[in-house]
Amino acid sequence: MRPCKAAQPLESATGESCQGTTALAHDLYNFRTSYLLAARAHGDMPLANIKHDVASFDWYRIASGKGVLFLHELRRLMGEASFESMMDFFGRDNAGKRVNAAQFQAYAEKSAGKPLAAFFDSWLKLTGLPRLRLGEVSALKEHKASAPSANGNYVVQGEIIREDNGPILAKTEVTVETDAGEITKAFDLNSPRASFAVDAGAAKPRRVILEKYGCALDTKTHPYTVGSFFNEQDHAIIIYGTGNEVHTNREAAEALQKGIRESGANFTLAIKSDKDATEDDLKANHVLLIGRPDSNHWVERFRKSLPIEFGWRSFKVNGKTYANAGSAVALVAENPLNKNCSLVVLAGLNAESTWNAPTQFLRHGRRPAEVLVLPSGGSAQALILPARELVRELDVR
Repeated sequence: MRPCKAAQPLESATGESCQGTTALAHDLYNFRTSYLLAARAHGDMPLANIKHDVASFDWYRIASGKGVLFLHELRRLMGEASFESMMDFFGRDNAGKRVNAAQFQAYAEKSAGKPLAAFFDSWLKLTGLPRLRLGEVSALKEHKASAPSANGNYVVQGEIIREDNGPILAKTEVTVETDAGEITKAFDLNSPRASFAVDAGAAKPRRVILEKYGCALDTKTHPYTVGSFFNEQDHAIIIYGTGNEVHTNREAAEALQKGIRESGANFTLAIKSDKDATEDDLKANHVLLIGRPDSNHWVERFRKSLPIEFGWRSFKVNGKTYANAGSAVALVAENPLNKNCSLVVLAGLNAESTWNAPTQFLRHGRRPAEVLVLPSGGSAQALILPARELVRELDVR
């Protein structure tokens, strides 16, 4: 790391029933970030060209990270049942044997009943991941007065734009979040621009998200998780705030330092105050900042680069505001002074929640997430936030 055709609805549910889908999204996010970080450090290469290298582990992270995303897209292309059956029989037929990509492709084509050369070539012979964005999006309520067949539901329609000629996506999923839950539908993407329309039901639609649970895209966001720094502890530093609650922030920094040292690597991260830390310190390291914007001037300086909004003793993430003094948050962003390093912020909404935050962070911080919400009296929530180009807020009255 150092120098369009609509498919059947996939889901129509409240957030509580999305646990399986959300878990899959976190797993895919983990493989995606692993691939992107290795490609950034080592230089990207097509899967077909990867070779074993005893001097580096990055080749494996590229192969395993992008390889999992490729298999996920093949699964979406073939359908779950067909894909799982094919993988089972392929494994049984070739157990203990050396195989190559051409053999696997032939087996997949036989199971799918159609040629898959273009799909395989795009994933095995090209670098990078697909790049998509949402075009114009609108929401209209059908009225029976204007259309006898109308049912009075909201219809969300828009355009999906492909921005590259990279790997092929089998399907593109559009999720519409409404007052009553969410609806996800899959669409074919057979051209650079494709339209979509989703019947959102009677509840008002609030937001549209492209590939909310897919994560096989190259986006304009960073490739880090809250725990990415664990792999490079020799290039990491803890900086605590002195503007407010200085003693608590320092104790939290020391607790975090001790917890990281005892977590397995037996490495002691340096600790500095925000007054003593220099730009050179931040340029050379993954940075773990302790404190809110009102107590840590580095958090205040970089607050516009963070994936959440800090208010006065509150924070807002994914449209939800947390203001209970016992709540805390851990989040990751790209280090504004060195894109090859991450910036982690760990902050409670009062002194006690900041003091407790390191223990909870060390318990949950290795989960693949961009934001880890530590709500007062509740369970930790690991969140993956969609890239801005994949989201449209809807103002429906």
